[in-house]
Amino acid sequence: MMTFNLRRASRFDGANGWIHRRDAVADVILRQAPDILATQEGTLPMLADLDERLPGYERIGGDREHWPGEEPNALYYDPERVHVLDAGVFWLSRTPLIPGSRTWGDWIGRSALWAHFAYVETGGTLLVVNTHLDHVSMLARRRAADLVQRVAPHAVVMGDFNTWPRRYVHTALLEGRQDPLENARHTHNEFTRRDHGRIDWILVPEGLRVLRAEVLVERRPDGGPLSDHRPVIVDIEAPAPAPGVGRAPEPPRRWTRDTPVETKLPPAPSTLAAPRRSDAVPVEPRG
Repeated sequence: MMTFNLRRASRFDGANGWIHRRDAVADVILRQAPDILATQEGTLPMLADLDERLPGYERIGGDREHWPGEEPNALYYDPERVHVLDAGVFWLSRTPLIPGSRTWGDWIGRSALWAHFAYVETGGTLLVVNTHLDHVSMLARRRAADLVQRVAPHAVVMGDFNTWPRRYVHTALLEGRQDPLENARHTHNEFTRRDHGRIDWILVPEGLRVLRAEVLVERRPDGGPLSDHRPVIVDIEAPAPAPGVGRAPEPPRRWTRDTPVETKLPPAPSTLAAPRRSDAVPVEPRG
């Protein structure tokens, strides 16, 4: 799995503008070949650029649930390795089922995109949440973390959290999860060679076996950074069906970028098989 804040297209970025970065961004994604990719800050034209440059991948989210000009969270996936059973989006507010709602002082309306995946290899399932927390309001970040933890306690949670580890958001979301990159380098660079903190994470349920964890330090052919955030990789062993639970059913349809994403909460925790804690194996992070 990979999470990557793409840095929205801005005319103020000059040589670091999206048109100078999009080929290199797609190239590193294709070389890493994640089964699931979470993006943040990708506007609709940027996501369309990635759609063209990521053959073999399908996209969830980004088109119908957000207005043009916004920065929706998106999930790309490899349909040869995972199937989508269901997906939805909810808003990080007191009224999560009202699109665009803002109630905790956040700068803009923030949302979380989720998808329920089934692994082709094993038939096991995985709930994934991709989000981007507010960059201004500490209260909004804290309340958003509490909401995600309440509605998706068994999910992989990844994205840009705009806060550092070992603070409230990180601690709240670590309940029942592991942070495979706990000792890794920073992820935010603001298009410089200086580090500004590890604010991009992939937090994994404790029962999943982590095979690899790394912050990628890659640059474009011209020497510039891929984004003002570094991509984060965590590879896990494909989950097996929980004891007493058969293989996940075949999805009724193939989810594509044209499939509408409804505003709804993730499946109830009681309907998801939580990984067994004893199966967790630590991994030494890189990067």
